[in-house]
Amino acid sequence: MKRVKGCLNCECNEYKKTYYKESDEFCVRCGTKLNYVCKHPKCFKQIPDDVRETYCPVHIAERKDKQEKRVEAAKKVGSGVLAVGGVITIGKAAVDIARKK
Repeated sequence: MKRVKGCLNCECNEYKKTYYKESDEFCVRCGTKLNYVCKHPKCFKQIPDDVRETYCPVHIAERKDKQEKRVEAAKKVGSGVLAVGGVITIGKAAVDIARKK
């Protein structure tokens, strides 16, 4: 994902509202130099220029936690499907054997 810039002038109308491209240098409203900011919609924290992250450290950790929860949920669902699939397969085999007798 690409990093975004934002106007950090609290008196500007674009403050915490508009994200600019990485190539933009100055705010179109107030002319203040733009800085890299967190891409999360409710966050507008400044990110240092030398860091190549799109989100601030708080939201990076939050995104990793959500991803881990999704992986855990997928594992549980996947094992449940395998268990149900195995029961159905075994159940079908038992029914077929009972019919043959």
